[in-house]
Amino acid sequence: MADAYRRAADELFVEYAASFRLAQSWPDKLSTGLERLLQRLAAEPAVAHLCFVAPMAGDEELCELREAFRARHVELLAVEQDRHLDDEEELLPELALEMMVGAVFRTITSLVAEGRAPELPALMEDVTFSAAVFEPRVALAA
Repeated sequence: MADAYRRAADELFVEYAASFRLAQSWPDKLSTGLERLLQRLAAEPAVAHLCFVAPMAGDEELCELREAFRARHVELLAVEQDRHLDDEEELLPELALEMMVGAVFRTITSLVAEGRAPELPALMEDVTFSAAVFEPRVALAA
């Protein structure tokens, strides 16, 4: 099962990372990436289950693979925000990126575990709104 997980997670990550090239602004990059991920998972519930739910059953190797999958998302966001935000915008600290990715992963896992993977794209507005809590803000002079 670990080999299947690696293949599926790699495919998902490559598609997610590629989606960042489809938008110009940082917020648009975030929403485009998330939208493509949610659509892909909705279209392939078995992949969604394998990558997000199966590791929660206690298989140590799958748990480690899922953690590496999650960490790759955090690292990608750190690189992308650094590349696209200018000096007047505050970069999110890694902890905020961790929290953002963790919240998205938890939401996906919950819905998929309930057999509701096809509903994932409908979450886009709610997840985008929640992620806005973590968006960098333009520095204001006091």
